[in-house]
Amino acid sequence: MRLFPKSLLLIGAFTLLTLSNSSGQTIGGSSEQISPLPGRPHANQSGVRVTPRAASALGVSTHERFATFLADKEFHSELVIQNQRLDIPVTVTPILVLAQGEVPLNPVTIAAHDTATVDISDALRALHSTETRGAVVARYDTDSYGSVSSVVVSEDTVHNLFLTSVGWSREEFWYGTTLDAVLWSPDEGTQGFISVVNTSSEPRLVDVTFSLNGRPRQAMKLQVPARQARFLSIDSLVARSRQSGAGIHLSFIGNPGDIAAEGAMLKKTGFVKYIRFSDTSLKFASGSLRTNFLLLGQQPPEDGFPSDVSFRSVAAIRNIDSTLVNVQPIIKYLSNGSVRTVTLKAVTVAPNQSQLIDFLEEQRAGNLPRDFRQGTLELSPDSGHTSIVGELFNFDEATKGYLVGSSFSSHPTRATESIWRLDGTFQTTIVVHNTAAQDDEVSLKSFPVTTHTKSSFPFRQELC
Repeated sequence: MRLFPKSLLLIGAFTLLTLSNSSGQTIGGSSEQISPLPGRPHANQSGVRVTPRAASALGVSTHERFATFLADKEFHSELVIQNQRLDIPVTVTPILVLAQGEVPLNPVTIAAHDTATVDISDALRALHSTETRGAVVARYDTDSYGSVSSVVVSEDTVHNLFLTSVGWSREEFWYGTTLDAVLWSPDEGTQGFISVVNTSSEPRLVDVTFSLNGRPRQAMKLQVPARQARFLSIDSLVARSRQSGAGIHLSFIGNPGDIAAEGAMLKKTGFVKYIRFSDTSLKFASGSLRTNFLLLGQQPPEDGFPSDVSFRSVAAIRNIDSTLVNVQPIIKYLSNGSVRTVTLKAVTVAPNQSQLIDFLEEQRAGNLPRDFRQGTLELSPDSGHTSIVGELFNFDEATKGYLVGSSFSSHPTRATESIWRLDGTFQTTIVVHNTAAQDDEVSLKSFPVTTHTKSSFPFRQELC
């Protein structure tokens, strides 16, 4: 398909897919834009293992992806692993990271561009473990860390809460040793937590700073043992974030990738939001943040949203620079087959301060067309480099309980996140946005996935 300069294309996804442009880059989205694969398929056990000698000749080495899980009496967790290779099978060893140590499970061999699912909750029960949260590692031997992707899906079906944790590879973090995030709560009673995972073989001391209204409100030092996860409640910070948002800053001494972090906010009305931590050490040329899901009001019937849901959309922005920054919101949307652009008034954000942009209020004030329903959002700072982090909140205005989570990304970025969900009331939508000044060709490749019967997985060995 041809994408014209600065054009938009909405695609409803119904199969596993890969998007690539004419330059050969793989295009992907955040874990919340593309949801996890349904069901519990078990990988095909056929495949060829690469011998150590052959592995050395091919440049094969060991890679790992870390994710976190919730598995209390209400949450059920599964690890979904995908082999991104189109040519060869890949064998993955899932490893539970618990307080008493690492527990390797039986390895699974995943056919080319296929998936496997490991039931974490079942494994914990088989271990007679009382732990309700922790980390899981997907370990594999290939010539690239990008050969495998993993996602942990933690579901509370009673309250319609669905959390995802994308598997991080320490090889993806090569910038610096600071991580920043911003959050905001639309409703009282919302809870939250952050997970901090030490992927290295040595203990790490992490400095954690919470901030409100541009001022640090709480600082602490968190000791994280080697290859362990620590969870911090942020309920108090979430409660205080309702006025103008709140910030979280993590820093540590070590190598980039030693510490990985993520967060979540949830309320048992169906509200759940993933909080992304950004490594902002690398100053990108523009510093703009983009997201593809800005939703207001009732959505078109063909998109499949409930008819009684009316979206409100709020962006939380935090200035992580040392000087004041003006942030310009730029919205693009389709109208009668043409792309329209609306540039809103810039928002001034002081150093370490958080600000909110309520797009429903902007529409009511006449700054957005009354017929605007969905589009893309760019937050462009005048600093000319990376100086802000942001989160976008799309939720049902009346109930606060129907949420489409969407995190911002910076250009350049590349990823493959082609695990999605389409069962029951779930749906998957992909937005393709050409931000360049010239045409581009985007190819869409779909890969049907064969569902295998789920089998048991005895533990491979005793605790490490």
